[in-house]
Amino acid sequence: MRAAFVCIVAFLAGSVLPVSDARAQFYDPVQLKKVEVVEVEIGDSVRDGCLPRAAVLKTEAELILGRSGVQVGVGFNIHTLDIKAAGFELTSSGKIPTGTCVATLHSSLWRWEVLMDHSNGLALAFREIIVTVGDKDGFQNQLRDEVNEAVTELAYEILKARANAPSKAQ
Repeated sequence: MRAAFVCIVAFLAGSVLPVSDARAQFYDPVQLKKVEVVEVEIGDSVRDGCLPRAAVLKTEAELILGRSGVQVGVGFNIHTLDIKAAGFELTSSGKIPTGTCVATLHSSLWRWEVLMDHSNGLALAFREIIVTVGDKDGFQNQLRDEVNEAVTELAYEILKARANAPSKAQ
């Protein structure tokens, strides 16, 4: 697993390694317009002290959603924003300074729905994968900023999908 991260980091970093990130996003406007209430869950597999307070990521996501007008809560038949963080501190090797952390943030917004064949299935509204590298001292805030940016964009996409949805009276 570390070898895969190191390969990704080497690819992203090139010859200099200040701060680097890579991002891939997916939005489904059909599912996004159905989002009414979101429950935020955090999975933390970041080691070596690179993310000492993972709960901050959940709090940040909930605050952004709430301020944007997307209701946050728990319950039945709601969407789940699942943010999984995985990473570690890199060991010194040539161009990579000590105290450098690397992490991936996998975020997805989903809920279980009844499908056309009357079975239940996972309906995915949003997915984003971020790979980021940075100095260990500021890595907690760097990941918080990444979550802030991603959830702000997600909230915007939810509100845009709602605004573009035909009214129920039609």
